[in-house]
Amino acid sequence: AGRFTDLFSRDIHGAYLGRKPRATEFTGAPLGMGSALSFASFTYPVLKKGFPASDLAGVSYFSEESSDGGVPDGGLNVYREAWNPYIGERVRVEVLRGVRSFEIEYYNGSLWSKAWDSGLENALPAAVRATVKLPGGMEFKALATTMVKAGK
Repeated sequence: AGRFTDLFSRDIHGAYLGRKPRATEFTGAPLGMGSALSFASFTYPVLKKGFPASDLAGVSYFSEESSDGGVPDGGLNVYREAWNPYIGERVRVEVLRGVRSFEIEYYNGSLWSKAWDSGLENALPAAVRATVKLPGGMEFKALATTMVKAGK
């Protein structure tokens, strides 16, 4: 859980909305029993043979129902995908397993909402909050502000 909050916060701090919105759009919404979020971020590069290296990476967080018999009562698994936003091939890693819920919310400076689309808002959210409920009722939150401002 601690590793997830660090990783999630770092990615959100580096979120970037550039002049080429398709490559750097920031979108998030509820997905089934969880949430999904996709954006561009100045973060560690996706290192894979044959990929050009860049600090700008596409990042996605999302949840899927667990199909693993080793997870009691199923639950959700949370994944992080990263990719070069100009090439597209994705590297997927499971960051949480068997959680009860995964919810992402977006702050516009005055209100929290469950969805965000930079194409409609023409901006990044001021802050993003992920709430994860674990089996047994424990809950933790990752709250991060966006720090990088888009160039005009």
